[in-house]
Amino acid sequence: MQGLKKNIYLLHKMGRTSTETVLRAQARADVAELSVQLKQEVEARLPEEDTHLIIIHAKKVLSVTEFKQMFYARGDDHFCLAQVYECPDNINSILSSVWGKKEDPCDPNSKVLNFNRLGGRHHVPNCVKMAYGYPHDNERTFFAQFEIMGNMERDLCIKREHWTTASRKEIEDQLYCLALVPERSGDLCPRVVCGRDWSEVEHSLVESHLAIGETIDHCENVDLYINVQVIPANKDAKPTIIRIRYTVNMKRKVDDKHIWNTRAPTAASKVISSGTLRDAPEGGKHEKRDASAFSGTTNYTTRSYPSENNYYNNGCPPHYINGCPYGFNDGSKK
Repeated sequence: MQGLKKNIYLLHKMGRTSTETVLRAQARADVAELSVQLKQEVEARLPEEDTHLIIIHAKKVLSVTEFKQMFYARGDDHFCLAQVYECPDNINSILSSVWGKKEDPCDPNSKVLNFNRLGGRHHVPNCVKMAYGYPHDNERTFFAQFEIMGNMERDLCIKREHWTTASRKEIEDQLYCLALVPERSGDLCPRVVCGRDWSEVEHSLVESHLAIGETIDHCENVDLYINVQVIPANKDAKPTIIRIRYTVNMKRKVDDKHIWNTRAPTAASKVISSGTLRDAPEGGKHEKRDASAFSGTTNYTTRSYPSENNYYNNGCPPHYINGCPYGFNDGSKK
């Protein structure tokens, strides 16, 4: 009874005085039963001793806009690799794409980093450098052909000098041209096994910080990872997983207002050369003005975006309220 009185006192402090809230009911009845079937079976991952893991690091800190331009190229929430540059042998073509970034944007003579290539060499074309190094030695450049062929030598216990000329040439050429998006039609084309939506990435970042009692500052750098698995044709050779770490600055800029992918509207405008706003998706050719899939009066409204001057709220982007990240305010969801 002493414990019951203590609980009643606590409930009284909370505005609840009824003893019914702490006493178990005597009558009970089942109401319903719900069931859900998971669509994905558990797939066992290869043990660490059955794979080679290489961790590499991007040599330049990327903004949210730059990262999403490369890996969320559709302009929506879904993972999608961007299109490759038109001419891989032209520095201007690489720089005009989302994959080319200058080492120093303020220096007009700065070298260009190519974030698409994993294999190859520096200065192909001239003044273009490989964009990935190693976490503990970022000045040392990663070349896929050297690392993966070295792993194959150890697994097969056969030096590359003892490989046949045809096999060595073919493997070396394939790894030399290895890229996230193939530059030429004959290059290896990585297949997207799975990709998180950007909203899921944001939630994962928030949860990882909340787990240690912290929040993401609106100017904080975070590490985002993309894995590339290279599977040799020889069964005795282990797969190599290239784990790429991108350091991304989470500060939202003015150009990140749902129109950050400036190349997507440009590409779309070249596909649809005629038609007007609000045309049906299957129409748009030689339609009259204001042709629409909707008949009669509609409640169609155009979404307005804040001006650049009012874009930030107390120095924080819209997704940060009172310094709390991505829709969290004082620990509660909006």
